[in-house]
Amino acid sequence: MCYNDDIVGFYLDGKEIGKINKKFESKFLEGDSILIGTLSGQKNVRFFNGAIDDIEIYNTVLKDEEIAELYNAPNPNENGVILNWGLIIFAIVLILGLSIWFIRWRISSLLKKEKERSQLLNHALEQEIKMLKAQMDPHFIFNSLNTILQFIITKENEKAELYLTKFSKLIRKILVSNTHESISLEDELDILKKYLEIESLRLIKYLSLLS
Repeated sequence: MCYNDDIVGFYLDGKEIGKINKKFESKFLEGDSILIGTLSGQKNVRFFNGAIDDIEIYNTVLKDEEIAELYNAPNPNENGVILNWGLIIFAIVLILGLSIWFIRWRISSLLKKEKERSQLLNHALEQEIKMLKAQMDPHFIFNSLNTILQFIITKENEKAELYLTKFSKLIRKILVSNTHESISLEDELDILKKYLEIESLRLIKYLSLLS
């Protein structure tokens, strides 16, 4: 807004939007203050609904060219705006980075706990299998010894020798496997093969006794 004793001019975005006649001299008393944005009193209450920025007061009436130049002048706070946006972007990136790190740490921690739980479960299962083997071995040994005895009684010495050889190899394999945490698939299949051979000889012998 520009004014003198004759007119008051209004400008928006550097361009004049209107003038009104004033026709009186403006006088300011010592100690007067300037109130921008609101006026309240007993007679009326007025509020400015908006925002005012970069206020400058001149003691002379500016020309249209000067007003346009002021409007088109670079933003004095541009560097501050860039800095503020830079800080905001940095904070966002930092928060995202910390969030990703926390999520990855949490997933890694859960996977580690799950791995430890699986290891404990596997160890418990291995111990259970070993216990079952220990329970089965005496029964299997007694049956095998009884079968060898039956071969000897019926004077089938060659079969008794064959059975005893297979039985000793199987026992050796089982004892060796029990000393390790795990065995190869080949050794496991070999143990099963020897076990089936021995059981086959034993069942054939008992079937012959029954007949």
